[in-house]
Parts: sequence; C-alpha cells; structure tokens
Amino acid sequence: MRIKSACQIFGGVNLRWRRPRDTPTSDQHGHLQHGLLLVLVCLLPACSPVYVLRAGYEEAKILWYRKPITDILRHSTTLDAPTRDKLETVLRVRQFAEQELGFRVGGSYSSLSE
Repeated sequence: MRIKSACQIFGGVNLRWRRPRDTPTSDQHGHLQHGLLLVLVCLLPACSPVYVLRAGYEEAKILWYRKPITDILRHSTTLDAPTRDKLETVLRVRQFAEQELGFRVGGSYSSLSE
C-alpha cells in the first residue's frame, strides 16, 4: 500500500502556510516582548495598589473636609491668636500677590482642612 502525499489528497492544492500580511513579524514580536518587559520592570518597584488606593482615599477626605479660610476666621471662636494671625497673613499675602504683583492666585491657599 502506497502512502499518498498531502498534495495528492487535496488535489494538488498548495498547502504551504503563508503568514497574513497584517500579523506581526518575529521582529515585531521582539519589540513587543521588550516593551512588555520594560513595563514589568518599571512596575516592580512601584507601590502596591492597596497603598495607592489608601493614599487616594485619605487625600479625598482632606479635600472633602476643607473650608474657606474666610469662613474659619469669621465663624470660629476657638482659634488661638497665633493661628488666627497666621491665617490672616495667608489672606494678606494672597491679596498682595493678586493686586500688587498681578499673579493669578485662583483657589491657591484659600482653604484649610481641620
């Protein structure tokens, strides 16, 4: 009994596999592997996700509970004199920077989180 070749079985069709043109070449695979390796190396010494989430949560709490300095000065009767003087100095410095120096102060140094 004689064994038939693949060409004989499939009627002379050329069965050689050809790489489609849109698939990456081995050279491109090498670049991809090097890129993934670089990303992994950069992430290894990074902070753990739990640490980053906790830090984000704590920062959000600080931002959530902040109050305008003007409101604190107006409504707080428990501020000691040095703290009140420091907060008033902050407001005077902001005013000086905006009016005398022409800086755009925006919301910088206008609120405090207690």
